Amino acid sequence: MKSLRKHIIIGIIFSIILGVLLHYLYDFLDQNHILGYFSAINESAWEHVKLSVYPLLLITLIIYLICRNDINNLLPSLAIAAVLPIAIIMLLFLLYVSFTKKAVLPIDLAIYAISIIIPLKIIEKVLLAPQVSPILSILSLIVLIFTIVILFRFTYNPPNLKIFQDDAYSFLPNIIQLASSINLIQSISEL
Repeated sequence: MKSLRKHIIIGIIFSIILGVLLHYLYDFLDQNHILGYFSAINESAWEHVKLSVYPLLLITLIIYLICRNDINNLLPSLAIAAVLPIAIIMLLFLLYVSFTKKAVLPIDLAIYAISIIIPLKIIEKVLLAPQVSPILSILSLIVLIFTIVILFRFTYNPPNLKIFQDDAYSFLPNIIQLASSINLIQSISEL
């Protein structure tokens, strides 16, 4: 559908711009507590996932409302918008930082763009697919609600894990130690 493709492209641009604005809005508006639930309140890797998730949720909902007569699967699309950016950002971020041992802004920006583009391209396919079963829609709703609750909860009450700390790269030694432990366990299990 040509109209949906146009909306997806506009959605990619809109989501990237909105996410960049959300990065600075919390501090710009004197650390507004409510706005903190939707924007990064510090420089932790976890806080940056909100910069992709919320714009994607918004644009997916807008696209669905505009094209609702020609598309299906709102709830699965929203679940993808909530979960996939988190997975992409965490995986790619942990992977590249484990090699570079430091932040590289162009890579961070590329990961951010990827965390918008890939989910929206998948959402485009899901919206055009035949209607999913009610069970899958209910499961999608549960995943969506759970993800948003976790994002809200961890904004001001994060677990005591390094990935949630303001110094986004302080967890590296733990990742390397974890990888070594996994290799040790695998070696023992092969005996």
